[in-house]
Amino acid sequence: DEAPAVTPAPTEQYNFTDDASRIMPSKDGFVQAYNAQAAVDSYRQIIVACDVTDASNDIRQLQPMLDQVRQTAGRLPDEYSADRGYWSAENVTALEQRGVDAFVPPRQPPRRPDGSPSTSPPTPLAERMQAKLKTPEGKRTYSLRMETAEPVFGQMKDGRGLRRFRTRGLAKVRGEWALWCATHNLLKLVSVLRAQRVALGAVLAAQTEHNPYLVVLGGLLPTIATTYGMHQPFTRHTRTTGCGSAARRLIRAVAALSTPNARSSVAFTHPNLVCQTGS
Repeated sequence: DEAPAVTPAPTEQYNFTDDASRIMPSKDGFVQAYNAQAAVDSYRQIIVACDVTDASNDIRQLQPMLDQVRQTAGRLPDEYSADRGYWSAENVTALEQRGVDAFVPPRQPPRRPDGSPSTSPPTPLAERMQAKLKTPEGKRTYSLRMETAEPVFGQMKDGRGLRRFRTRGLAKVRGEWALWCATHNLLKLVSVLRAQRVALGAVLAAQTEHNPYLVVLGGLLPTIATTYGMHQPFTRHTRTTGCGSAARRLIRAVAALSTPNARSSVAFTHPNLVCQTGS
């Protein structure tokens, strides 16, 4: 056999288990990983966009996810929040040009060689964003990330045991992540339906003076839909997705309950605030 044309350097590494994954920084050091993304609506922590990439940073992940949110919900959100890892003038400008109120903190300037803080002044855009995030509204909106996007990863990792992907290859991992996100949404929808059923049960109990849980399920769901002024439950939603997989179509069908042609018995509104994060 002929020797390879290019001899790898002694420090180069190759992953024989999954060559599509990359070495990425984490709180536990450097790990062989993928970068999973999720955009979460502030209503009941519903995931409205998801993706997996082999890029170790998040700068290039904001605008593709924003396009997914629009496909899922039928429109762009009023507000969009992301951590400083997504900051770039291009991202913030793109949000503002599309009429979305951005809440993305600027990155800290790099320190000087001696380790002291940089004295370079921030750009006008960064300075304006910093002032915006210091206002009461800016603080309140950005703090909602702690109860919108961040808990979703905690629920998946600690609550449901997602510590590593079971598949190999970027395409398969994307499908697996989409299934995790779709089942997350289904669990959230069950809690919404349960809350609506309890609320409707209280109304029925007051009107009929009997136990509302004796009502058969087949008659209860149409009653819920009528009560909330909606059409038949879980109308089929058949738009295509960027990934094109059945799992990605499923998450959009589950999350896109606010679109006019995909109403269900769950009372969703168009997204007001969407928070994006990655892990």
